[in-house]
Amino acid sequence: MTDPAPTTAPAPASPHDLAWYRLALAAFLLLGAANVAQDALRFSKLFILLPAAAGILLHLRRTLPPAGERLARWGLRRDNLAPAARAYGSAALAGAALVALAARALGHTLHPDRLLLILLLYPLWAFLQQFCFQVLLRQILDALRVPAAAKLLLVAALFSAVHAPDLPLMALTLLAGAFWTWLYGRIPNLPALALCHAAVGGLAFVWLLDRDPASELAKFGLHWH
Repeated sequence: MTDPAPTTAPAPASPHDLAWYRLALAAFLLLGAANVAQDALRFSKLFILLPAAAGILLHLRRTLPPAGERLARWGLRRDNLAPAARAYGSAALAGAALVALAARALGHTLHPDRLLLILLLYPLWAFLQQFCFQVLLRQILDALRVPAAAKLLLVAALFSAVHAPDLPLMALTLLAGAFWTWLYGRIPNLPALALCHAAVGGLAFVWLLDRDPASELAKFGLHWH
């Protein structure tokens, strides 16, 4: 099941390139800290997304892979669609079943309107999140020669940390982040991962955690009626 094709840029040799990747990691951590601060200070997440988008574009321009390898390294692949569909589809079904069992045990009610809203909005957000963590952050950690086991733990821990101080959500994202990081390392297909994330994460958010996605839109200055 392991896909041998490269998904990240080779580790750079020059000190100048290494300095860039260290700076990129620092910026990644700073933006994560700003995301945590947003919950406490209640400012719009647009003040995080706009500089994050600018930083990502700058980083991509600086580290752009060769044209023939670009899509594969970004996880935008068709050559592994069949194993990706089986693996991520099975993971989504298993995750949804676990969420349903836990939510029913807690006596939570599934609200169809909330589920519809999050399934409409979440796939794109899940794709962007996973691009940041599974493509960009992996590329940075690979360039800095972080060992595979440490890389998995770091990606999962940082994925969890950006959901602080929401402890239930942090616990769920730590487990899910570790599993998705492991699975993506074996079958690097970003759209399949994003759909799995959206399905399981969306269901967990509105049913297991009993949250309203409209409240998340308000953090961006948007309102759903």
